[in-house]
Amino acid sequence: MRKTLFSLPAVLAIALSASGQAVITTVGTDADTFSAWRSTDTPKAFNTGTTEAYGTAGYILNYTWTEDYTGTFRQNTGNPLAFTETLTSFSSFFSVANDSMNWAGLSSSYPNVDDPTESIAGTVSDVKVGLAGNNTTRSLEFFNITMEEDLPGTAAGFRIGIVARGAGNDALSTIRLSQTVGGSATAEYTSAVSGTDGNTIYFFDIVGAQQDDVFQFFGSKPNVGNNNVLFTGATFDLIPVPEPGAYALLSGLCALAWIAVRRRAGA
Repeated sequence: MRKTLFSLPAVLAIALSASGQAVITTVGTDADTFSAWRSTDTPKAFNTGTTEAYGTAGYILNYTWTEDYTGTFRQNTGNPLAFTETLTSFSSFFSVANDSMNWAGLSSSYPNVDDPTESIAGTVSDVKVGLAGNNTTRSLEFFNITMEEDLPGTAAGFRIGIVARGAGNDALSTIRLSQTVGGSATAEYTSAVSGTDGNTIYFFDIVGAQQDDVFQFFGSKPNVGNNNVLFTGATFDLIPVPEPGAYALLSGLCALAWIAVRRRAGA
């Protein structure tokens, strides 16, 4: 069964972004399918298109190694996005730059997930995935997303999935996406620890973003366990424009928003 491509928060965000400012909303979490995030045989609760896969417009997968790795703990210092072991791909409309990350590591006990360098298919071979961030602090500005150009005309926005541990010493208690240039939109998951010790994807929708806008991913954890703050990766997907049936809802929401603005101005 094909699900509706637009959630109510996304439709509301499109209506609110009519003012020309970007709007960020939280969409939901997926604690079940990241191990098969590129395998179309596994249904995805939050994919935005007709393909049952995440990361169709870009991805970050931190400090990977072969799925059968059994060696000692691997780690490196510096910009994790520049490590050859970190797999990245970004569409032309945006770029991603490190902010304050300085470390990445991988254990033989870490989970295996789909290898994004392979083509999306029914089943995809695995790689072992590590963690990246900072191993001397408990809060961090991880990376910045810059809009290099306006979104394609077929897209109403884009969906960002932040992948982090769902429980345990490396889980994040706050995951926030904020606009730092071009506006002040923000949304966050608090007490974000959920699911198992495996990877959970925390989804955000951004609509109304324009060229030169910048968005920042921030995360923090409570004062327990390891003195570090880490994440697994990120997915990026375009949100298609609403189907005709959604435009009536959008028109009604825009009218309500306009009435609210008029009433506030006259108060």
